[in-house]
Amino acid sequence: MTTDREQFIRFAEQGLRLSILFTVFFMPISESAKNIGFASALGMWALRAVGRRRFDMRIPTLGWFFFGLLGVSFMSAMRWDVLNACGALNVARGITDIFIYSFFFLLIVNSLNSESQVRSVMLTMIVATGIGDVAGIYRYFLVPTTAVRLSVPGLSFTAAFLAMALVAMAALLIHIRFDVRWRLCIGVVMVLSAVALVFTHTRSMWLITGLNLGILSAMGRVWKWPIMLLAFFVAVAFVAVKSDVLIKQRVISLMAPWQDTSFLDRIPVWKRALRMAQDHPFLGVGPKCFRPSREKYDIPEEFGQAHNLLVHVAAELGGLGLLALLALIGAYAHFLVTIRRRVACDLARALWWAATGSFLVILGGGIIDQLLGHQVALLFATLTGLLIVAVDLAERKPLSTQLSA
Repeated sequence: MTTDREQFIRFAEQGLRLSILFTVFFMPISESAKNIGFASALGMWALRAVGRRRFDMRIPTLGWFFFGLLGVSFMSAMRWDVLNACGALNVARGITDIFIYSFFFLLIVNSLNSESQVRSVMLTMIVATGIGDVAGIYRYFLVPTTAVRLSVPGLSFTAAFLAMALVAMAALLIHIRFDVRWRLCIGVVMVLSAVALVFTHTRSMWLITGLNLGILSAMGRVWKWPIMLLAFFVAVAFVAVKSDVLIKQRVISLMAPWQDTSFLDRIPVWKRALRMAQDHPFLGVGPKCFRPSREKYDIPEEFGQAHNLLVHVAAELGGLGLLALLALIGAYAHFLVTIRRRVACDLARALWWAATGSFLVILGGGIIDQLLGHQVALLFATLTGLLIVAVDLAERKPLSTQLSA
C-alpha cells in the first residue's frame, strides 16, 4: 500500500470518527446539524471504503433486524397509491428515519476501536444533553412563550431522550472512575436533565425513569447515585406541583390513570388507527402517512401519530411491519440476555445498563407513544453500537496481552 493511499485512509477514518462525534453532539440540539453530521459520516465511510478498495461491513445479528424493519418500510413506500396519497417527500422521510439510526449503528460498530473513542462518544452526548437542557430551561422559564411543555431543542420526544440519557449517566457514574471534573460535569447534567424531565409534563417518562433507577440500584447493589438522583427528581416534582397547576393535575391523575382525560382521548384514536391497519393489512398506509390518512378515519388533527408503538407501526407498515418490529424487539431482548454473559469490563457494564434502560424506555413509552424514531431511536442505536464495541474490546484484551508476552 502506497504512503498516499495510507494517508487518504487515515484521513477518512479520522473524518468518520469526527463526524460521528458531530452527529452525537447535535443529536439533542439541532435536527438539521445532526443530519449534516450523519451525511458527513456516511461520506467519510464511503471514502474509507474507496481507499481500502472494499465496501464490506461487519453487520451484527441485531443489525439484520434493524434492516428488516427498513426493508418493510421501503416496500410499504414503493407503491403508487402511497406516493400519490402521501407525497414522495413524506415517504422518503419515513424511510430515511429508519435508515439513519440503522446505518449509524453500523458506522459505530465498524469505526470505533478503542475505549477512549467509546468514552468520547458518551461524554460528547452528555455535554450536548447539558447544553440542550440549559437552552430548553432558559426558553421555557425566561423567554415569553406559549409553550405548554419544556422541550430540548431539536428533539421530537424530549422526555424519552432525557430518560435514556439519565439512566446512561447514572450507569456511567456507578461503573466508571472519572476524575473530579467529569464527575461534577455529569452530576450537573443529570440535575439539569431531571429538572427538564419534570417540566416536560410526561408522566410515563417520570415513572420509567424511576423504574430504571430503581432496577439499576437493586441489580447493581449501588444506591448512592441513583437514590440521590431519584430524591432530587422527587424534590423538583414537589416544587413543580406547588408552582405549576398542569403538573399538579398530572400528578393527581396518576392516582387513577385509567380515568385520565389524555388516556381516554387516546382510546378512540387507537380504534381508528386499527381500522386503518385493517383496511391496509399487508403493508399499511405507508411510512409517515398516518398524518395524511387521518382525515379519512376521523382522527383529530392534534394526533399526528397513533400514540402506541405497535398500533402506529401496524397502521403505517401493516402486518408485515408489525412482524418486523416484534422480531426486532424479541431479537433485542435476546441480545441483552446473551451479551450480558460477555460483559467483562466496567465500560461494557455501564453501557449494558444504558442499553437496557433505553430498551425499557422504548417499550414502556411505546404504550402511549410511537418512540422508535428521530433522536430517540438514534440515541438507542448509538448506545447499542457502543455496547457491542466495548464488549468486543474487552474480549480482545487478553489475546493482545498474550501476544505481547
